[in-house]
Amino acid sequence: MRRTYKAFTLVELLVVIGIVALLISILLPALNKAKSAANQVVCSANLRQIGLACVLHANEHQGFMPLSGNLYVGTTTLPCTPANLNDSDQRKYDYYTDAAGLRPMPMAAALSKYLGVRSIRTDSKNNLLADIKTGTLRNIFTCPSDVNNLNSMQTGAQIYGGVGGQFFTVSTPTSYCQNAEVFGWGDVGSGAGNTDHNRARGKISLIRRPAEMMMMIDGLPWGGIVGGGGDYEIYSHNSTATLGDAYAQLNGAGHTGNFDKIRHRKTLNVLFVDGHVDKYEINTVDLAHVNMAAGLR
Repeated sequence: MRRTYKAFTLVELLVVIGIVALLISILLPALNKAKSAANQVVCSANLRQIGLACVLHANEHQGFMPLSGNLYVGTTTLPCTPANLNDSDQRKYDYYTDAAGLRPMPMAAALSKYLGVRSIRTDSKNNLLADIKTGTLRNIFTCPSDVNNLNSMQTGAQIYGGVGGQFFTVSTPTSYCQNAEVFGWGDVGSGAGNTDHNRARGKISLIRRPAEMMMMIDGLPWGGIVGGGGDYEIYSHNSTATLGDAYAQLNGAGHTGNFDKIRHRKTLNVLFVDGHVDKYEINTVDLAHVNMAAGLR
C-alpha cells in the first residue's frame, strides 16, 4: 500500500501569510495606541509622586518646596549660598557640597527620601549626579514615552544660577519641566525680568489658587534643545501668564520648544500645586486654563 501525505500547497501558504500580515496591520495601530495610553498613565503617576514628595518636603522645611530653575538671588545676582537664600540655618532647603561651598540640591535629590531613596551622597556634585542617574529616581523622573531620555539619558539643567565664577548648574536626567514661578527665585531688579512680581521660591503659602497653578509638565528642555545643555523650566515675566502664553510665547512667557507634541500624541500631563494631574491638548486655547504666575501673592 502506498502512503499519502497531506501538505499545504504554495498557494495556500501564501494565503495564510497574507491573512496574518493583514491582521497585524489592522491590530498594530490599536496596540500602539493602547501602549501610548498606558505610558501616559505611568507618566501621570510619576508626576503625582513628585507632587506629593514636594508637599512632604514643604511640611519638613518651613513650608518650602525645593528650588528649581534659574535662581536670581538678591538685587544683584549673588552666589546661591544658604545665607544669600535667606536660609542660614538650612531649614528651608537641602544642600550639597560643591567646590565653592554649599549649593541647593536639584529637585530629584531634594525629594529623594520622600520617594523612597535614602542613599543620595551630598559630599560632591559628581557623587550626587551619579546617584540621581540610576535606580528609582531615574525611573520616577522619566516618562516611559520620552524617547530622548530612554535612549540617550537626555539631561538638562534642573537648577542653576549665579554669575561669573559663582555660576553653578546641575544637569540631571528628567522628562519634566518645572514652573519657574513656583520653584524659582527672582527679585525685581535682579535681572530676572520679573516686571511685577517675585517668584514663589517654593513657598506653598504664596500660592493662592493651588488647584489652578501648575508645578510641572512633561516636556522638553527650554527651546526644545536635546542632547543636554537646555534647562528644564517653563518661565514667565508677567504675573498674568498662563501655560497657553508659554506655548504661544506671549507675555514674556515660555518657549514653544518646551512642548513635546510627539510623546503623548499632542497632549501633555500637567501637575498642579494641590497634587492633582490633568491631561491637556497642546494648543493655546486649552493651555490658557493653566496658570503659571496668576495666583501668586
